[in-house]
Formats: sequence, C-alpha cells, structure tokens
Amino acid sequence: MNLPIETIQEQLQQLLNDLQKAYPFSKETLLVVGTSTSEVVGEHIGSNGSHEIAKVIFNVLEEVQLKTGVRLAFQCCEHLTER
Repeated sequence: MNLPIETIQEQLQQLLNDLQKAYPFSKETLLVVGTSTSEVVGEHIGSNGSHEIAKVIFNVLEEVQLKTGVRLAFQCCEHLTER
C-alpha cells in the first residue's frame, strides 16, 4: 500500500483529535505510542521502515504534546525511537 504522506498525517491528526475528545490530554496524561512505520503502510513489521513516515508521525505527536502538555512514551521501530 502506498499512502501519501499527507493522508498519513491527516489520519493521525484525526485519530489524536478523537482520542483527545474521549480522554482529554494534559500534562498529567501519559500517551504511549506503539507503532511500526512498516505497518503504517500495510507491510509486515520491520519489512519497509521509513524515516519519512517516522518524521510525520513524530511531528504530529510533538505538535499535540506542545499544545496539551501530554507526556509521550514510545515503543516503536528504530525509525521513531532514534528521533
């Protein structure tokens, strides 16, 4: 599957907006992120890692963190954990 980067960004932003409506984020909130950039594009874990996708995911999460104070913890592929 080849999703455009913009689609990944928009879908993640919508997912986080929906999650925040159900469970409002604050500086007391810990959001644990577990993902694989390979799985984001529909592939098996570790088979199609992407620094570009990792950057988009991290940037969207960082934007939410800066706006809300939510604390982020990552359990992911090396493309995200090395950021």
